Amino acid sequence: MSSLNSENCSNSVSPLINFYYGRGRTIPSCIYREGYTLDEILTWSLDKLEHEHDYIQWLFPLTERSAFNPKAPILTDQQINLFMNDEKLIENLSKSFKLMMGFYGFCCDDSQDLICIKKSVDHDEKVSKWLRKNNHNYLRITRILKSLKILGLSNYSEAFLGALNDLYLNHSETISDRTYRFWVEAVNDGSKA
Repeated sequence: MSSLNSENCSNSVSPLINFYYGRGRTIPSCIYREGYTLDEILTWSLDKLEHEHDYIQWLFPLTERSAFNPKAPILTDQQINLFMNDEKLIENLSKSFKLMMGFYGFCCDDSQDLICIKKSVDHDEKVSKWLRKNNHNYLRITRILKSLKILGLSNYSEAFLGALNDLYLNHSETISDRTYRFWVEAVNDGSKA
C-alpha cells in the first residue's frame, strides 16, 4: 500500500479525502455552525456522538446520497480506490470504526491478522443508552457495515456483524428481524443494504 504525501495533494482533492487526511472539515447540514474535523470527532463524548446527526455520513461514506444529510459526500470509484490503497486513509477509517465501537459498547483489537470485536468492560451500560426499538443507531450500524465493506475493510465489517449477531440473539425483542437482515445484507452484499 502506498500513502499519498499530504504535501503533494492539491486543493483539488475531494472534501471527503481532505477530511480523512485531517486537513478538512465536514460540510455541515445546518448553515448556523461550522463543520467538524476528523480529529475533533475522534474526541467527542458519547452524548455528542449520540446527539449529533451529520457526522456519520462523513465517517462512513456510501455510494448513494444520504436521505438524512444531502450535503454529505457520495463515494466515487476513485475515492474507493484511494481508501483501499492509502495507509493514512485506512488508519483513519480504522480509528473512526474504533470510536463507534466504543460508543456501541465494544472494543476492537486489530493488532493481529484476525479482527476481534468483543464487549467492552462497560458494555451493558453503553448498550442501555442506545438499544431501543426503532432506534436511529440501527441505520448507523447498517451504514458502518456497508461502508467498511465498500472501502476494503470487509474483515472489520464481518467481525462487527459477529458481535451484532450475539447482540441480536440476546435482544431479539428489541432488534427486529428486519433490522438484523439489513445488517447481514450489508456485509454479505454491500450493494443491497
